[in-house]
Amino acid sequence: QDRKFHFDRMKKWGADGIITRQPANLRDLSALHLPTIATDDDQQNSTGPCIISDYGAIGAMAAEHLLERGFKNFAYCGFNYMYWSLERGRSFHHHLRKRGFEVHFYEYPLSKTQQRWENESILLKEWLKTLPKPVGIMACNDDRGQQVIEACKSAGFYVPEETAVVGVDNDTLLCGLSNPTLSSVSINT
Repeated sequence: QDRKFHFDRMKKWGADGIITRQPANLRDLSALHLPTIATDDDQQNSTGPCIISDYGAIGAMAAEHLLERGFKNFAYCGFNYMYWSLERGRSFHHHLRKRGFEVHFYEYPLSKTQQRWENESILLKEWLKTLPKPVGIMACNDDRGQQVIEACKSAGFYVPEETAVVGVDNDTLLCGLSNPTLSSVSINT
């Protein structure tokens, strides 16, 4: 009944189409008989048209950025439960493996308690300590990149000399507030 109320309200908008961040809603929204597209970047859960990022290009750009700076050790920090994050990490790994390099992957904790930043920051610092230095790290997005930089500083690593970090999305506010400034792949959304 709640859904019917929302659909009735949407019909009154007089919209020409719908852009949604929830690919799972595409099937339900088709009842409105309007062109509908999802922008959640989660192709695996989409039931219709979905705008997704070019994961191959994103991973390659991050890898090339770090290679151009002379790094020989690489790592990826993302979220194991997010399709787009997994695909960005696979692309980064694939590009570097073709060049003869391996990538160390951070395993995002499964426990909700460990996922809280005050707990996860400890796990992230411990992972960073295991990485060969100097290391170039790709973060799945700029939020994650800022977290990696904070964990590096907290663990006593010099950024970018020992641990260089590149994010994704080029969120100018977030990249600029990061100290040092976060390099980022712009995906032109």
